[in-house]
Amino acid sequence: MKPLWRLAGLAAVAASLLLAGCATTRMIDSEVRSFSGAASVASQATYRFDHLPSTQAAPAQQQRLEELATHALARKGLLRNDASAQYGVTLRVRAEQNVSPTLFSVFPSRWIAAPGGRRWLYRSLPVAETTEYRHTVEVLMRDTGSGQIIYESRAMHEGPWSDTLTLLPAILEAALTDYPQAVPAPHTVVVELSPNPPKTPK
Repeated sequence: MKPLWRLAGLAAVAASLLLAGCATTRMIDSEVRSFSGAASVASQATYRFDHLPSTQAAPAQQQRLEELATHALARKGLLRNDASAQYGVTLRVRAEQNVSPTLFSVFPSRWIAAPGGRRWLYRSLPVAETTEYRHTVEVLMRDTGSGQIIYESRAMHEGPWSDTLTLLPAILEAALTDYPQAVPAPHTVVVELSPNPPKTPK
Protein backbone atom coordinates (compact mmCIF):
# COMPACT_ATOMS: atom_id res chain seq x y z
CA MET A 1 0.00 0.00 0.00
CA LYS A 2 1.41 3.40 -0.96
CA PRO A 3 1.71 6.13 1.71
CA LEU A 4 -1.09 8.69 1.71
CA TRP A 5 1.37 11.53 1.16
CA ARG A 6 2.59 9.86 -2.02
CA LEU A 7 -0.95 9.32 -3.28
CA ALA A 8 -1.75 12.95 -2.53
CA GLY A 9 1.33 14.04 -4.45
CA LEU A 10 0.37 11.94 -7.46
CA ALA A 11 -3.13 13.39 -7.38
CA ALA A 12 -1.74 16.93 -7.34
CA VAL A 13 0.52 16.17 -10.32
CA ALA A 14 -2.39 14.64 -12.25
CA ALA A 15 -4.57 17.66 -11.53
CA SER A 16 -1.88 20.08 -12.68
CA LEU A 17 -1.35 18.11 -15.90
CA LEU A 18 -5.09 18.12 -16.54
CA LEU A 19 -5.32 21.87 -16.06
CA ALA A 20 -2.28 22.41 -18.26
CA GLY A 21 -3.80 20.24 -20.97
CA CYS A 22 -7.00 22.27 -20.91
CA ALA A 23 -5.00 25.47 -21.47
CA THR A 24 -2.95 24.24 -24.42
CA THR A 25 -3.80 24.40 -28.08
CA ARG A 26 -5.04 21.43 -30.08
CA MET A 27 -4.34 20.65 -33.72
CA ILE A 28 -7.65 19.67 -35.30
CA ASP A 29 -7.45 17.76 -38.58
CA SER A 30 -10.56 17.68 -40.76
CA GLU A 31 -11.30 15.92 -44.02
CA VAL A 32 -12.67 18.56 -46.37
CA ARG A 33 -14.50 18.44 -49.69
CA SER A 34 -15.87 21.50 -51.50
CA PHE A 35 -18.00 21.91 -54.62
CA SER A 36 -19.04 24.79 -56.84
CA GLY A 37 -22.42 24.95 -58.53
CA ALA A 38 -21.73 28.12 -60.52
CA ALA A 39 -19.29 29.22 -63.16
CA SER A 40 -17.92 31.84 -60.77
CA VAL A 41 -18.24 32.40 -57.04
CA ALA A 42 -17.81 35.88 -55.64
CA SER A 43 -14.89 36.28 -53.28
CA GLN A 44 -16.59 39.36 -51.83
CA ALA A 45 -20.35 39.34 -51.41
CA THR A 46 -23.12 40.02 -48.92
CA TYR A 47 -24.95 37.17 -47.25
CA ARG A 48 -27.60 36.21 -44.72
CA PHE A 49 -28.17 33.03 -42.75
CA ASP A 50 -31.00 30.78 -43.92
CA HIS A 51 -32.50 28.16 -41.63
CA LEU A 52 -33.89 24.68 -42.09
CA PRO A 53 -36.36 23.04 -39.68
CA SER A 54 -33.62 20.57 -38.68
CA THR A 55 -31.21 23.35 -37.72
CA GLN A 56 -33.69 24.72 -35.17
CA ALA A 57 -33.60 21.57 -33.04
CA ALA A 58 -30.65 22.98 -31.05
CA PRO A 59 -31.06 26.79 -31.22
CA ALA A 60 -28.17 27.62 -28.85
CA GLN A 61 -25.74 25.50 -30.85
CA GLN A 62 -27.03 26.97 -34.12
CA GLN A 63 -26.63 30.50 -32.82
CA ARG A 64 -23.08 29.80 -31.73
CA LEU A 65 -22.34 28.23 -35.11
CA GLU A 66 -23.57 31.36 -36.90
CA GLU A 67 -21.53 33.61 -34.60
CA LEU A 68 -18.40 31.65 -35.46
CA ALA A 69 -19.31 31.57 -39.15
CA THR A 70 -19.54 35.36 -39.13
CA HIS A 71 -15.85 35.51 -38.21
CA ALA A 72 -14.84 32.82 -40.71
CA LEU A 73 -16.84 34.34 -43.59
CA ALA A 74 -15.46 37.81 -42.84
CA ARG A 75 -11.94 36.44 -43.26
CA LYS A 76 -13.04 35.36 -46.75
CA GLY A 77 -14.27 38.86 -47.59
CA LEU A 78 -17.98 38.13 -47.12
CA LEU A 79 -20.14 40.66 -45.28
CA ARG A 80 -23.36 39.85 -43.47
CA ASN A 81 -26.27 41.98 -44.68
CA ASP A 82 -29.69 40.47 -43.94
CA ALA A 83 -31.56 43.25 -45.78
CA SER A 84 -29.59 43.03 -49.03
CA ALA A 85 -27.93 39.65 -49.31
CA GLN A 86 -26.53 38.14 -52.50
CA TYR A 87 -26.10 34.73 -50.88
CA GLY A 88 -28.11 32.71 -48.41
CA VAL A 89 -25.87 30.61 -46.16
CA THR A 90 -27.15 27.43 -44.52
CA LEU A 91 -25.07 25.84 -41.78
CA ARG A 92 -25.46 22.37 -40.34
CA VAL A 93 -23.48 20.51 -37.70
CA ARG A 94 -23.66 16.85 -36.69
CA ALA A 95 -22.00 15.09 -33.77
CA GLU A 96 -21.88 11.29 -33.64
CA GLN A 97 -20.43 8.95 -31.04
CA ASN A 98 -18.75 5.66 -31.89
CA VAL A 99 -17.81 3.17 -29.18
CA SER A 100 -15.71 0.20 -30.24
CA PRO A 101 -14.05 -2.61 -28.24
CA THR A 102 -10.27 -2.48 -28.38
CA LEU A 103 -9.20 -5.28 -26.05
CA PHE A 104 -10.61 -8.75 -25.57
CA SER A 105 -10.06 -11.39 -22.94
CA VAL A 106 -11.03 -15.06 -22.97
CA PHE A 107 -13.36 -16.28 -20.23
CA PRO A 108 -14.72 -19.78 -19.54
CA SER A 109 -18.43 -19.78 -20.29
CA ARG A 110 -19.93 -23.18 -19.49
CA TRP A 111 -19.31 -26.93 -19.58
CA ILE A 112 -20.07 -28.72 -22.83
CA ALA A 113 -20.10 -32.39 -23.78
CA ALA A 114 -17.05 -33.31 -25.86
CA PRO A 115 -15.16 -36.47 -26.83
CA GLY A 116 -13.20 -37.65 -23.82
CA GLY A 117 -15.42 -35.87 -21.31
CA ARG A 118 -16.79 -32.46 -20.58
CA ARG A 119 -14.84 -29.34 -21.43
CA TRP A 120 -15.18 -25.65 -20.85
CA LEU A 121 -16.63 -23.53 -23.64
CA TYR A 122 -14.62 -20.32 -23.88
CA ARG A 123 -15.68 -17.00 -25.34
CA SER A 124 -14.07 -13.62 -25.84
CA LEU A 125 -15.47 -10.62 -24.02
CA PRO A 126 -14.47 -6.97 -24.46
CA VAL A 127 -12.73 -5.58 -21.41
CA ALA A 128 -11.88 -2.12 -22.74
CA GLU A 129 -13.53 0.30 -25.14
CA THR A 130 -12.50 3.29 -27.19
CA THR A 131 -14.90 6.17 -27.71
CA GLU A 132 -14.46 8.46 -30.71
CA TYR A 133 -16.56 11.37 -31.85
CA ARG A 134 -17.23 12.46 -35.40
CA HIS A 135 -18.09 16.12 -35.94
CA THR A 136 -19.27 17.31 -39.34
CA VAL A 137 -19.89 20.89 -40.43
CA GLU A 138 -21.69 21.59 -43.71
CA VAL A 139 -21.84 24.97 -45.46
CA LEU A 140 -24.31 25.56 -48.28
CA MET A 141 -24.58 28.84 -50.22
CA ARG A 142 -27.43 29.79 -52.54
CA ASP A 143 -27.97 32.75 -54.82
CA THR A 144 -30.85 34.63 -53.18
CA GLY A 145 -32.16 35.75 -56.56
CA SER A 146 -32.22 32.47 -58.48
CA GLY A 147 -32.08 29.98 -55.60
CA GLN A 148 -29.17 28.22 -57.33
CA ILE A 149 -26.64 26.45 -55.13
CA ILE A 150 -23.36 28.20 -55.82
CA TYR A 151 -21.08 26.62 -53.22
CA GLU A 152 -21.08 23.59 -50.95
CA SER A 153 -18.47 22.48 -48.45
CA ARG A 154 -18.18 19.80 -45.80
CA ALA A 155 -15.52 19.27 -43.11
CA MET A 156 -15.41 16.19 -40.89
CA HIS A 157 -13.22 15.65 -37.82
CA GLU A 158 -12.87 12.38 -35.91
CA GLY A 159 -11.20 12.30 -32.51
CA PRO A 160 -11.50 11.64 -28.78
CA TRP A 161 -13.12 14.99 -27.90
CA SER A 162 -16.83 15.47 -27.28
CA ASP A 163 -16.83 19.26 -26.69
CA THR A 164 -18.64 20.16 -29.89
CA LEU A 165 -18.95 23.90 -29.28
CA THR A 166 -15.22 24.16 -28.57
CA LEU A 167 -14.28 22.28 -31.74
CA LEU A 168 -16.58 24.23 -34.05
CA PRO A 169 -14.23 27.18 -34.81
CA ALA A 170 -11.52 24.87 -36.16
CA ILE A 171 -13.85 22.62 -38.15
CA LEU A 172 -15.76 25.58 -39.58
CA GLU A 173 -12.53 27.28 -40.62
CA ALA A 174 -11.48 24.07 -42.34
CA ALA A 175 -14.81 23.91 -44.19
CA LEU A 176 -14.24 27.41 -45.61
CA THR A 177 -10.53 27.05 -46.36
CA ASP A 178 -11.01 26.48 -50.10
CA TYR A 179 -13.57 29.26 -50.68
CA PRO A 180 -14.16 30.59 -53.32
CA GLN A 181 -12.37 27.71 -55.05
CA ALA A 182 -13.80 24.18 -55.11
CA VAL A 183 -11.70 21.10 -54.32
CA PRO A 184 -13.97 18.04 -54.65
CA ALA A 185 -11.28 15.49 -53.79
CA PRO A 186 -11.04 14.70 -50.06
CA HIS A 187 -8.14 16.54 -48.49
CA THR A 188 -6.97 17.16 -44.94
CA VAL A 189 -6.94 20.62 -43.40
CA VAL A 190 -5.26 21.11 -40.02
CA VAL A 191 -6.30 24.08 -37.89
CA GLU A 192 -4.80 25.11 -34.58
CA LEU A 193 -7.58 25.39 -32.01
CA SER A 194 -6.83 28.12 -29.49
CA PRO A 195 -7.91 27.63 -25.86
CA ASN A 196 -9.56 31.06 -26.15
CA PRO A 197 -12.30 30.83 -28.80
CA PRO A 198 -13.39 33.99 -30.63
CA LYS A 199 -15.94 36.11 -28.80
CA THR A 200 -19.35 36.94 -30.09
CA PRO A 201 -19.13 39.92 -32.49
CA LYS A 202 -20.74 43.13 -31.24
